[in-house]
Formats: sequence, C-alpha cells, structure tokens
Amino acid sequence: MKPVYRAILELCLDDFRSVRPLRDRIPQSTGYRGVLHLMKVGWLQKEGTLYKATEAGRRQLIHGQERLWDGVALHYPPLRLIPTAVHRALTELILAAIVMRRHGTRPDRHPFFICAGGTLKWKSSLALFLCAALHLDPALFLVDCGCESGKSLAIRRSGTGTLVFKRELLDAVFIALDEFLTADAGVQATLRLFLSGQLVMPFENESVRIQPVPLLLLNPRDKPTLEGRLGLSAPQIRRAIVANLDVVPMPDLAVTGEEALTAARAHAPLILSAPAIDCRIYHRQIVALTRAILLPEAEERIDVHIVETLCSGMTSFIREANEAIAHVGHALGTIAETMSWTRVGWIEAVLHFSTEPRKRASQQAEEPSPSVATVAGRMPPMIAGPERTPSSVLSLQVPHTIREAGLPSLALSDALKGKLCWLAEETGRPVEEVLPLLITFFRRWHEDPNTLMQWKTILSLARDLDLAHIEVTTLLEYLETQTMLAQSHRTFEDIPQALRLIDALSALPTPWDWPAARAALRNIALFLRAGITPELIKVVLAQHGELAELGFNTSTAVAIAKALTRAGAMGPGRAAALQHMATLAVKQAQVQSLDAAQVQLSAAVSQLEADHCRLSRSVAEMTRQVEDLQRQEIEAQQRLAQLEGDWTDKTADLEALRALRTFLLRKTATIDAFFSDMDRVRQYRQQGRAPDHYAVLSLEEVRQQVLGFMQRLAAECQQP
Repeated sequence: MKPVYRAILELCLDDFRSVRPLRDRIPQSTGYRGVLHLMKVGWLQKEGTLYKATEAGRRQLIHGQERLWDGVALHYPPLRLIPTAVHRALTELILAAIVMRRHGTRPDRHPFFICAGGTLKWKSSLALFLCAALHLDPALFLVDCGCESGKSLAIRRSGTGTLVFKRELLDAVFIALDEFLTADAGVQATLRLFLSGQLVMPFENESVRIQPVPLLLLNPRDKPTLEGRLGLSAPQIRRAIVANLDVVPMPDLAVTGEEALTAARAHAPLILSAPAIDCRIYHRQIVALTRAILLPEAEERIDVHIVETLCSGMTSFIREANEAIAHVGHALGTIAETMSWTRVGWIEAVLHFSTEPRKRASQQAEEPSPSVATVAGRMPPMIAGPERTPSSVLSLQVPHTIREAGLPSLALSDALKGKLCWLAEETGRPVEEVLPLLITFFRRWHEDPNTLMQWKTILSLARDLDLAHIEVTTLLEYLETQTMLAQSHRTFEDIPQALRLIDALSALPTPWDWPAARAALRNIALFLRAGITPELIKVVLAQHGELAELGFNTSTAVAIAKALTRAGAMGPGRAAALQHMATLAVKQAQVQSLDAAQVQLSAAVSQLEADHCRLSRSVAEMTRQVEDLQRQEIEAQQRLAQLEGDWTDKTADLEALRALRTFLLRKTATIDAFFSDMDRVRQYRQQGRAPDHYAVLSLEEVRQQVLGFMQRLAAECQQP
C-alpha cells in the first residue's frame, strides 16, 4: 500500500474526519488524488467534507491484503491482474471447487457459483479468464442459455433408449452459463443436474457423473426476495456462492479490463494437483470461522459443508491446513460482503484463525471476538489490548476477585471512560446516568433467583464448547433452540440427521413442505413394507416408459393379460396366442381402417359432387350476367359516341353564339340606331303615315335590309 493511502486511512479510521491535517506531510494535490482513488476503489466514504474508512479500507490497513492472501497467485501469477478483490476471490474458490470435483474425494456438497450484476461488471471476462487458465475453448464452455433448448446441455436418447447425443460439457472441469434467467423451462430442468451439488446423478435410467463446476452469469430480476432475483430455490442458493457485483466498485475496465485476460492467454495452463488434506477433520473449527464471518441470519444461506469442501480443495495450492482454511474464509467474507451478510470486523477472525483449539482460545481471551464487534450495526472504536472487548460480549470466564481494604479508588481509566461514553450514546442517556443504570441492572439480575442457575448453565456450556466469549443473542438462541427440541423429544444430536433429510428432500423435482415430505416418507414406508426395492422401482418405471412410448398404459396391459387368461392361453402357448392375436388384430384393424376410410371418401365424393353442381349453376348464372353487362356496355358506348357528336355540334354553335354576342356588344350604337329607325317606321305605320324616305319601303324591303345588315355583321364577326 502506498504511504499516501495508508496515511489517509489511518487518519479516517474511526470516524468522519477532514484530510486537511495531512497538508503538513503530503502535498495538497497528491493528497486529494489519493482520496479520490480510495473512494473509487471503495476504501473511503464521504459525508459532506469529511471522510471515513470503509470496512474494506480497514482490512487493507490492518493486514495489507495484496501481500497476505497471495497463496494461489504463486501458482498462477495472472490472478494478481484481476480487477477487483471480489472477482479474484470468486476465481480462487472456483479453482478449489474444480480440484474437489476433479479428484472426486467426496460424493456430494459441491458448490456452484453465481455472478449477479448489470453490464460492464467483468462477468463474462471472469468466465473467459477461467477458460484461459484451464485451457478450455470459450466457444464450447461459455454457454448462452437463451440459445439452448430441451436437454441440449446434457444427453439425448432415441425412442428406443439409444444414446444419440452427449454434450462435451459433462466431461469438462468448468462451464459458464450466461443469461441463466433467459433459459426456457426444459433447459432449467436439465440445469438441475449441474446445480445439485452431487458428483453422480441419476439421469435417463443411468448414472451420470457431473464433472464441471458451474458459474452462473445473470442480470438479477427486480424482485423483493433473493429467490425471486436469482430464479433459484432456497436449497439451491444454499449450495451456491453468490456475489452481487452491482455493489463492487469497478476500475476503468476500458483501460485495465483486458490485462488479466491477456496475461492468462499468454501463460501456461494451471496445473491442478490433488488436495493435500481432507479438511473434514477440522469441521468444528470451520463452523466457528464461518459463524464468525457471517451474520446469524445469513448462516442458513451458505452450507458450512460447502465451505469445508472448498477448504479441502484449497490445500491443492496452500498445503498448510491453517493457511488454506483462513484463505477460504477471507475469500468467502470478501464475496459475502457484497450481499451484506458479513459481521463488522470479520477480517480479524480470519487473521487470528487457528486449527488448534487451545491456541484459538488463548487468542480469544486476549482479543475481542470479531463475531460480536458491533451493537445495533455500529462499529466500536479500535482500542488496543484487552479493553477492546465490546459490551455486547458475555465473558464465559470466571473473573478473579480482588479484595481491597476500605473503598476502592474512583479514578477511571481512559478505556473505561470510553466504554461509558459509548454506552451512553447507545442508550440515549447522559453519561451521568450510565453508572446508575448499570447498578440497577445488576441489582435486578442479582435479585432474580434463577441467576445462579443461569450462570452454572453458561459455565457448563462454555466448558462443553471450549469457548471463552459468546454473544448474548447467540446464547439465547441456543437455549431457545434447546427448549424447542426438548418439546419434540429431540436434542442437538438429531440436527445433522434432520439436515441430511432436508438435503435429500431438496432433490425433489417440485417445491415441498412438511406435509408433502411426510406423505412422501409414508409412501416410502409402504414400498419398504411391501418388499419393493429401488431396483424394482427402476424396472417398473422403465417398463412404464416403454408402454407409454408404444401407446399403451398399465390398465390396457392388465386387460390384455386377463383376456388371455380367460381364453385359456397359459404357459408356453401364451406367446403364440399373443402373436396370432396381434396378427389378426392388425389385419382386422387395417380392414376397419380401410372401411372407415372408404366411408369417409364416399361422403367426401358426394359432397364434392354437390359442390360441383352448385358451382356449375353459379357459373352459368354469372355467365348470363356477364353477357348482359357486355350488351349494356356496347349500348352505353354507342350512346356515349352519339352524345359526344351532339356535344361537338353544340359546342360549335355555342362558340359562334359567344362570338356573335361579343361582336354585338362591340356594335351597340349601330344596332341601337337601326332598331330605333325600325321602331319609328313601326310607329308611323300604326299612325297611318310615314316619312318620305320610308314611304317607298315595303315589308319585303325591310326584311331584305335586316338580312343584309345581319350578313354584314356576320362578315365583320369572322374578320380577325
């Protein structure tokens, strides 16, 4: 870690503080660049203008993570280039799981892994990195589940049971299942083979060895529960190691995202040797470490036997059991932090882990248990020495009483003052009221007649569990669980058997509850009483499948057997009777089928003839209509031609009249004078007299003059 980063984290370790005091030691621009980097990688958080180290930052400051947890990278250096600690932890645990599946040292409790998050979270790149490390072809072993169908991920058989297809995935050491939530129902049913945690699974009336370790890559759904977000049941999630990459601070992948992949492709494939130690001998220590890392409500989400399996696989890279188990605990805590499943201060439990019970107990006596480092989710200040034990921890050791003459000194140490201030803040009371509160609590406890018995029970439990410290809530849960088990006439020794039963019931193809489980067990009891063995059940199921493929069911087969018995076909003659009956039945069925087909064809022919007659009449009627329409069309065309000729004539006359009208409008004065003279002539003739120049004009002469006048007008009209 750079000195600048260490100085910033040390300053902001316990509370939100300003980084201005560092200006005397660090240049201002360098300090703020360091602050920005620490915030980007998630080691520092900001509130206003103040900064505080996160839990990840505290871990980095305590033990120098990049140097301490390098056991696997010594075997495969490209691991050091993986962008984040979460991706590296996933990779190392996957490699440990591959070791255990490959060498087959245990038949069950094998984990699978889930990378949940949006785009640009290095999910597919993680799968490509593992393919490069294991020398696998990503085109074959990075599977897009949305493009698969049915049983294409495993084995397909013909109707006769012949093997026609077997996917190479079953023989690989690792597979990545991308877009897991987009797979159809048939593909998800096949995926149960890979997610069962079993090394050998029954499939298609045979046993199939599940060699690969699966890595599921998915974009979580927007659901309120973890099961809904991942699309898996609670028992399946319990067999998985889940990482929520949406909360992991990512570096600039455009710059550094390909470094690890390039190094992995250039490096030789990783050699996976057999595990050096079977860590089942350290089961109690692994359980204690897992509980020290995980919150109580998160313990049911991870099967501790899965952690035990990973610890055994890690000894392939780290031969010393103590270091291998601590390495798995560190990786598990790093991943579980993304799910908010870890206790505050869990890293201290990993750092001080030991497979030797006495050594571990002495360490716990000297330092506080990290599993109880907080009260109400708050982080206590880091105080050196034995005074760091939080108030929520109940010591199971009997303190040595020291008698003093007279009254003791009232001088309080700084550590005790700090505890009193912390308790005052937690209870929301003034500091002056904290001591009376403790005295009142002690008196009430002292007056309770059951206190002594409770202490005896606690001390007895401490000796049985070989523990020096334990959480009050954990102790209370233990006693409540013991009482509940006693009501059912059970003890804690019955719990492993119950867990094995639950694990067996989780293999059922449908979700189960206790009534369904009891019904299933009753059915199994009936089978056992009747002497029905699993082999017999397999034979019956195989026969039932064959009958179904042939179109028969059980009732049909029984009816045939009864009919043969009634007909006297017994013993050796039954096969001949069956053959003869089948031959006659087939012929009779063929005859009946042909008769039925003939009846159907006759009916179809009659129907077709009726349709033909109806269509013929329709065609004749339509032909007459077409002829009428053609005749009407000819008449209409003739009428149209006549109308066009009339229109042409009328158009010429109309044009002439328009021209005459236009001309007459220009000769208004001449026409008016002419008609004025004609009107005077008419008046004179009505009066019986006429002027001298009109006296000689007869009516014919007037007509001639009018006609001549009109002809002149027409001639002038035709002039341009």
